[in-house]
Amino acid sequence: MASNIDLPTVLEIPMSTTLEESQVTQIITSPPFLPIPHVLNLRSLSAPSLRPNLIFRSGSLDHLPASSLTPLHSTYNITTIIDLRSAKERAEYPSPSIPGVETLWIPSSADAAVGIGAANVAPKTVLKGIDFGSFVGNGGVDGYVRMYGGILQTHKEAYKTVFERLRDEDGGLLFHCTAGKDRTGILAALILGLVDAPPEVIARDYALTRVGVETRRDHLLGVMINNMAEHGIDKPFEVPGFEEICGVKGPIILAVLKWMDGKWGVEAQEPEGKVLYPGVHGYLTQELGFSTEDLEKIKRNLVVSEA
Repeated sequence: MASNIDLPTVLEIPMSTTLEESQVTQIITSPPFLPIPHVLNLRSLSAPSLRPNLIFRSGSLDHLPASSLTPLHSTYNITTIIDLRSAKERAEYPSPSIPGVETLWIPSSADAAVGIGAANVAPKTVLKGIDFGSFVGNGGVDGYVRMYGGILQTHKEAYKTVFERLRDEDGGLLFHCTAGKDRTGILAALILGLVDAPPEVIARDYALTRVGVETRRDHLLGVMINNMAEHGIDKPFEVPGFEEICGVKGPIILAVLKWMDGKWGVEAQEPEGKVLYPGVHGYLTQELGFSTEDLEKIKRNLVVSEA
């Protein structure tokens, strides 16, 4: 990362504020970001124990020219892409065809659950099933726990496919949603948690989306703002909770992992002791159906080999 940039400070800048262009350019052309033009929020998952340039995350790829798509396979050996978007998103913006790459889409139960969570809430505080009020206070943690807890259920089949690929297949794997923030962010945290990445590494990976989406920030925010305007809301950033749901703060994902420990934590043992993120281990075994042996094989495939 560019040494003359105070990255922690940049990552704390609210989404309502435009970042300095020169800073954004320096950051997104430095690892873990990949120097491919036009790609939204594209980077490798990085952790001390994780093999480099093996797993990648990004936003939607639909808008990219062939010159930006081809290097995904030719330069970074990505052979599988998992599209985490909804059926509606894919219909509006189809996944591109990339030579040498298999793109998979596994339907989410969220496609049949439009409006979940909207009951008994004032209409002007809800948009597409999102209760903005739940993001008010506590840094937005309560809202994110509720939202990400829902994603962990609705996207189980897609997430299971990712871990099956990590267990059984060679070659690089990339997963993405629209912005690469929520559906992508929680999946990245699961993978990093499985390989025992330090909390600060998981928090940083999550928070880097703040910079990763900046090149299309106006477009992404514009979609939400236009949708809210259709509901009679012309000043969305004045709606309590809106700023929080647009944000990408590292402590949020750590709070979600802690919540997972309470919900799915298990006393799983490894040769060196208990797993670092018992909720991740429990979710993968109890909800996705992996055995402890499966998880050990995935970890062997992912971790850096000792010399």
